[in-house]
Amino acid sequence: MNMDYLFSLQGSIFEKGIPIHIASKSLFELQNIFDKTFLITSGKQRITPKQRKKFYLQTETIKHSSLQTYFDIIMGSMQVMLPVYQGIGPENIWNLTKSSYDFLKLLFQAHAQGKSTHISVTDNSECTLTIQGDNSTTYNAPVLNIAKLSISNWQEMYGLLSDGGISDLSLGHGDNPEIKVNESERELFNLPTKTEKEPLEPECNIIEFNKTKKTGKLIVPKGQPLKEGNYKFTTVGNQEISKYIESMLYNRVRIHCLKETVFDPLAQKEIIIRLHVVDVLSRHTSSPKQIPLLP
Repeated sequence: MNMDYLFSLQGSIFEKGIPIHIASKSLFELQNIFDKTFLITSGKQRITPKQRKKFYLQTETIKHSSLQTYFDIIMGSMQVMLPVYQGIGPENIWNLTKSSYDFLKLLFQAHAQGKSTHISVTDNSECTLTIQGDNSTTYNAPVLNIAKLSISNWQEMYGLLSDGGISDLSLGHGDNPEIKVNESERELFNLPTKTEKEPLEPECNIIEFNKTKKTGKLIVPKGQPLKEGNYKFTTVGNQEISKYIESMLYNRVRIHCLKETVFDPLAQKEIIIRLHVVDVLSRHTSSPKQIPLLP
């Protein structure tokens, strides 16, 4: 059977065979990337076992001296499964997947170069990426949502190039794949973080703490120096872990912390990725209720 698409990893790590962990991880992420396109085009939140029997990638052989395989996008009886975009087929799935990758690459390259970016969506039919105010590229509307869902999978795929011994990644049609990545580009989707120097003292509810890793989760209510929400945190320095465990017995505690933030080009805003807690300052039991979990 002739397969339409090629996925390939090249490098010295494959000279004596194909490491199973590399093969399983890369093929897992490859399926996930196409799954994200399927989810957006089908309007689904997840792929059910029944849908998985209809939509999957299929390959027959894996070439030695590299991890190289030709594959097809299998879509059985999709007419009923894809109510959002009627008439879509394997090539449409590929084109949307490729366009979402192009969108991500252009966006993150501009961000790495310090250029301003703006993303706009028009009537759910088009999305436009504008760089430095005057350089615009327009995509089909689904591309933005596919990009948001698949960015973590592309980050994992690019991460394979950081594992030593893998130098090139290719994905696309036959002998001339449209997506080509080399080792020098492996940091593209890695965003630099920064820890703010200005301390904050919000009240919060510590709901989880790992005494081995000294990390946890907490909830900040309204009216605090931090935006209401759920946050991951890590402790700073050689603190007694008992006070964090004890704090989970209280409705609220006040902490002394620093924000670690990252600017997310996709969200077009700065995001708090974790808090660095320097100390627990006080505990309160007077609250009538536990701070509710946010969705």
